[in-house]
Formats: sequence, structure tokens, C-alpha cells
Amino acid sequence: MIKVETPDGKIHEIPVIDYHVHVWKAHEDNWLRPELAKGWIDCFYDYHKSLSPQEYIMDYNTFKYYGSKKMIEDVFLNGYVDIGITQPQYLLYFYRTPFGNTEEFGKLVYENPYRFIIGTRWDPRDGEQGKRQLEEDVRKYRVKPWQMRHVKLYTAEWKDIGGNLSRGWRLDSREAFEFIEFSKSLGINILVPHKGPTVWPLDKDAFDVKDVDAAATSFPEMKFVVTHIGLPRFDDFCWIGVQDKNVYAGLAVATAFIHKRPRYFAQIMAELLFWPGPDRILYGSDKTRGSLAF
Repeated sequence: MIKVETPDGKIHEIPVIDYHVHVWKAHEDNWLRPELAKGWIDCFYDYHKSLSPQEYIMDYNTFKYYGSKKMIEDVFLNGYVDIGITQPQYLLYFYRTPFGNTEEFGKLVYENPYRFIIGTRWDPRDGEQGKRQLEEDVRKYRVKPWQMRHVKLYTAEWKDIGGNLSRGWRLDSREAFEFIEFSKSLGINILVPHKGPTVWPLDKDAFDVKDVDAAATSFPEMKFVVTHIGLPRFDDFCWIGVQDKNVYAGLAVATAFIHKRPRYFAQIMAELLFWPGPDRILYGSDKTRGSLAF
């Protein structure tokens, strides 16, 4: 909770909801393709070091795998978050088991469904098998009506398809639309496409925010939380967001600029307040210590 004093002198407690919390596994034992797996987490760690205040920078080994216990300590006990929402990403071309793990976070949801909100993910390239897995995830982890109502969509993920490397997919493809329809049938109404800075060796263009436009206009009953607000394509996001009223701004990563580039962060917030407006901006840390550092 944070306390806010209003002009009349009254103190109000406001709950803090972090829409972008991770528990990931990037330690060496989980590297399927070591060069790619190490390169990915090294690039991610470089972002962490360059954007975080010195006192909140984790050591490299802790960053690779800190586990749910430390996440709870950093985000909830030492930080200010009241409810954490998971956004998994699997990266199974790089890692043996999912990098951002639905199963590990699911254990926390079973223990305390009022503190954690779990979502899962899908990839349209998985076809019918992917639909079956999505259905199983919903059945397994919807322990309360508000659980399993969203999916994280990582359009730049690499995948081996019949010996050929696919380096991403688009949200406006026919296959993705089929998965959106299937998601609706399972009671999922929030899609969280990752549209932000590239992490090596993924392709920058695979995070292009433009495919959100056709998906949002085709499915007005769905909510699209564009995580990382399309950076570095922020202008494109703003124009899509002002047109499509079901598009929301996810501040994960963008929030970090408040320390190292405060004027840039102020510009981001000014544009978001002007275009989509305050009712469509979501706070997210994207890091275990985010609630402290940001």
C-alpha cells in the first residue's frame, strides 16, 4: 500500500498492483543452446545494470535464478506491491524448461490466490497441441474466477518447425486469430503482447507493435495490454492506442527510465496521459526488485 494525502488533508491507502512480475530460470543447468541462452540473459542483465540505481543491482548469479522466495521478499516485503501478476515467456529454443515459468508461479497461486494473479501464454505455431496445453493451464490454475484471464504473447520467440528456424510470428495472422477465438472460449479476455526492446539474439522487427492494430480492431471485446509500450516504437503505440480503445499501456521497462533518464520518462508519461489517457496506463516493474528500484 502507498499512502496519499488529498487536498482536504485526508490520508488514503492505495493498493499497488504490479501487472508484470517474473520468476525465471536462466541458470546454466537450464541452458539448451548455451551460446544463445547465455547471450539472452547477459543482454537482459545489461539492461538491468544500465537502468537500475547502483544499490539495487543484483549480482549476476542471483539475477539468473532468484526463485519465488526471493521474489516475494523483494517485491512484497521490502517493496510496496500488494498484488503481483505473472507474465511468463518460455524461450524453449534457448532453455530446456520454460524461462518464465507458469508452473512455478502456479504454486504461489495455490498458496495465496489473493496476492498473485496467474496467466499463461500461447504460440500459434504450436497448433492443436498448443490449444490443448492452453486449456489444461486454465483448468489447472483457475483456482478463483479472476485467475487465468490473461495470456502473455511473445511474438519474437524462436521455434524449430520441422528443422527450419522460425524467428517469430505476428498477432494479426490467421493462426493467431484462431488462438484468440479459442482463448475467448476459455474465458480469457486479456492479451498481453510483448512489444518492447529487443534482447539478443531476438529480432527487433518481430516486436513491431503494428500487428496489434488489426488484432485490436478485429476483437474489440478483448483487452490488449501492450507491455513495454512498444519501445522503441512508442509513437506507433500512441497512435494505435488512441484509435483502439481496448489497447492499454503496460509500463514495464519504461518505468525504469525514471532514474537514468527522468526527462525521457516524463515525456513518455505526458504522451500516455494525452493519448490513451490515465485510465489505460498500467504500472509494472518487470523485475524482482522493481517495486524498490522504480
